[in-house]
Amino acid sequence: MDNHIASTAIYGDPSLSKPLAGLGQAFIDAALQYDTNPAVLVAIGFQESHWGYDQRNKGTNNAFGLLHADGSKLTFDSWQEGIFVATKSVDSAYNRGNRSVSDLYSGLDGGYCAHPGCSDAIKSLEKRVRALGEDPNYLGFDCEMKDEGRCPREKAMRNTFCCVLTKVLVLGVALLWTAICPASADCVSWTDSRYGYSVCLPIGWYKRTMPSGALFLCDKRRGPCTIPVGGGPMPDHALISLVPAEVALTDPPLTLEEFAHRVADKDPSSQFSKIASVSGKLASINYIVVTQTSASGGRNEVPQVVNLYFAQADRVMIELILEFNSGDQQSQMYREMALKIVVSLRPKG
Repeated sequence: MDNHIASTAIYGDPSLSKPLAGLGQAFIDAALQYDTNPAVLVAIGFQESHWGYDQRNKGTNNAFGLLHADGSKLTFDSWQEGIFVATKSVDSAYNRGNRSVSDLYSGLDGGYCAHPGCSDAIKSLEKRVRALGEDPNYLGFDCEMKDEGRCPREKAMRNTFCCVLTKVLVLGVALLWTAICPASADCVSWTDSRYGYSVCLPIGWYKRTMPSGALFLCDKRRGPCTIPVGGGPMPDHALISLVPAEVALTDPPLTLEEFAHRVADKDPSSQFSKIASVSGKLASINYIVVTQTSASGGRNEVPQVVNLYFAQADRVMIELILEFNSGDQQSQMYREMALKIVVSLRPKG
């Protein structure tokens, strides 16, 4: 994307500056957040402003022709913000029934461009989307998985940006296929500057940093999250804790296997997976999943399932603790959310 913008002349002059040049990562990040084809946004940016050149001195940072209801141009704090808002606008048009570039620029109500003359741009837009290797008749973000898997989302597609399908040996018995997709609108980046890592946390979950340095989350925006006695999760809810290795152990481990066993061997119910690995943006992420079952023995108490995820990216190691009640029908969703957090791990600093 960056190469395409940088190498394409505008008004026949390759030397003219393009404010959107070098912002390919912003297109990708917005595409991941809204599950929207970034090539379509690149094409719209050229059509509406020659990638910001036509708006370079206007102070709007609006390269996509986005308008107020009165017809005046929206203004953004940065070109990147404009990319995100435009991507959201295309996603909203998708939700209104648009399925192609020609739908977006039909000139009809509900499209991205809804005034007379919009349709004149369709051929040019389609040509540019194809030049970027994408299909102008599909607005979803492309998604190609290893082992010819498919991304289990409505708009899953074919490209190499999005998803990874991993095979995890669970409990030493069965192969679990798990789709791991970079988070879309369901998570937000969070950084622990003290211990030098960042992860993507689910939006809508309560979170609190504990005095120990661990991060506590639960899937209720406002409590209560835990039962009064024992501190376990309330029925139909889950708890997650993120614990840096330096907090979990007074003597930091040298390897991921050492980390997992020193923590989990204390519980005789622990069952270990083999090490799995995915490619992160800054480093490969290795992780081990340990399943435990716990109960205090109280009358009528529902046993709790505890999944421990020990993850490593470069020199950073964390433990993610997922707790929920046995028999919870949302257990698979909890596990998928925990795994999304794990594979979003990035070292900082």
